[in-house]
Amino acid sequence: MKQQNCTIEKVEMLPGKIGYLKLNSFPDPEVCGAAANSALQHLNQSDALVFDLRNNGGGNPDMVARISAQLFDHPVPWFNPRANPSETTLTPAAGSSLANKPVYILTSSLTYSGAEHFAYNLKMLNRAVIVGENTGGADHAGVFHRIDDHFGVAIVETPIVNPYGKPDWALVGVAPDVKVPATDALVTAEKLALMNRRK
Repeated sequence: MKQQNCTIEKVEMLPGKIGYLKLNSFPDPEVCGAAANSALQHLNQSDALVFDLRNNGGGNPDMVARISAQLFDHPVPWFNPRANPSETTLTPAAGSSLANKPVYILTSSLTYSGAEHFAYNLKMLNRAVIVGENTGGADHAGVFHRIDDHFGVAIVETPIVNPYGKPDWALVGVAPDVKVPATDALVTAEKLALMNRRK
């Protein structure tokens, strides 16, 4: 993961002080937590944030929560479909300067699993605008049971508590707030961010 820069493909400041982070997975925070923190700190001075998840295949729910915690200044109800028992609260990261900045999440049909977790929760909390295509609708993994040295199976064994009281993304995906082809999502998000700043 470290040799792949923890799948952080690009971190830059776009015109208009729009912070841009292209993240292609949500890796284990034990390995990549410092890299994620560094990427977000690089965008501290931005007026808006764009998370590009159009090629993000998912990953670790702990990393989803770790990055999301940077975007809040108060505890919020939190949904983790892999937690047992289900987590219900996300504690904000101390001293984050990103907590009140507009957030845009770019999605495509290749946005899966942990990336859907990130997009879904922030959408339900009215913390981000989803721009692009409907996500892939990857189902949740359950408790993993090894069958032998080569095979295993994940089975959902306990009821999942969703604090938002709405269906999640399993099989149906996360619907964008602004539906555009994935190839147009970044340009659209930039325009939205600039328009929002002028208001």
